[in-house]
Amino acid sequence: MAKKTWINISGTWTEVKNVWQNVGGVWKEKVLPKGNISGVWKEFMQYLVQIYKEGTEFTPLVEGINVSTNKEVERNAGYIRLYCVNSDASGTGINGGGQLALVTDQPLDLTNFSTVIIDWGTTLTAGKSHLIVSSVKNGDFNTFEAKRTRDGSFNRVVESLDVSGLTGEFYIRFHIQSTYRTGYMSYLYELRVE
Repeated sequence: MAKKTWINISGTWTEVKNVWQNVGGVWKEKVLPKGNISGVWKEFMQYLVQIYKEGTEFTPLVEGINVSTNKEVERNAGYIRLYCVNSDASGTGINGGGQLALVTDQPLDLTNFSTVIIDWGTTLTAGKSHLIVSSVKNGDFNTFEAKRTRDGSFNRVVESLDVSGLTGEFYIRFHIQSTYRTGYMSYLYELRVE
């Protein structure tokens, strides 16, 4: 969740846990709280930035680094699949191997946010999946301000990355690294900032 919002209720400051709004008879959760300041309704803060969710890009994702002899970016109704092959002549991945990333086209201001959430998974073992927050758009897997790495195969899982210590604008990358010539792929189901 984003950094705290407080509201004064009968002289007592209370932390806002969630904000609901009735829109056309339907209650919507996690809307932007608003307050009337000198006769003008203003939004207090944003709780969530949805970047991608099961086939819908809310924030444009573009291809970032591509160091591979063979790569695929597959956008489907329920996921995005990245695939790349190690381009290292030795075939060992000792020099980083093949790399491919999808990255937010524009940086996001993370000042009022604390967490990046990713829903991802893969069945292949010859590589690594990275969630990267970086001031550099097209950096490699070692260029980051914050990073979460999964080595090899892992079932679909929702995980978080702490960005509460970051202020300013950063790119968010879904990044894979193939460490052998057999190739590596990973699936992205959801990416958001809270």
